[in-house]
Amino acid sequence: MDQITKLKIQAESVCEAEAVFLNKDAEFEVSRRLYKECLDSAKDYFELEDSDSLVENSEKLVELAKKFKQAHEEVQRKNDDHNMQKEAMDEMIKNITEIEETFVKNQTKLMKSEKNWSFIEKIILSLERKYYASEVDKEKKNQLLVKFLECPLLISEQLDPDDEVLLKSFTTKFFGILDMPFEEPSEDEPATKKGRMESEK
Repeated sequence: MDQITKLKIQAESVCEAEAVFLNKDAEFEVSRRLYKECLDSAKDYFELEDSDSLVENSEKLVELAKKFKQAHEEVQRKNDDHNMQKEAMDEMIKNITEIEETFVKNQTKLMKSEKNWSFIEKIILSLERKYYASEVDKEKKNQLLVKFLECPLLISEQLDPDDEVLLKSFTTKFFGILDMPFEEPSEDEPATKKGRMESEK
């Protein structure tokens, strides 16, 4: 049973308790009025020295006093019951209010989490795009390097500026070799230098 249904049942109980209290309170007012009338009559009979009527009225007064006391106790009991029911309903309303406030707070947190997650998704997509672009560049570099190794002079002449930058970012060793001017070793150069030049070719 949810809190709203419990609250409705509790509210109905409070209304019933209040109705009973009002009914008993009305009975109490009737008993109080009859008791007062009987007291006034007893005073009149006493002043008139009407002993028979005074005795009869006194017996009636005792009976009304008992009813008055009973009605008063019943009203007090119903009033306590009504107050208890009302306190229970107030407590339930407080609990429901706290639940609603917690729900609103959780909704706010959820909205913030959704915004954060959306931001994270954007970052992930950006990283994925960068990774994919990096993989494409890597594959292109590998292809250029293969072509370069197959025919260094030809590939260096065929490269457009973008591909040349791409290949240089991958390795500068081969372009360093290409950029070196090719010279035939002179007869005066030591054999070791000549051999080194031949090996570098």
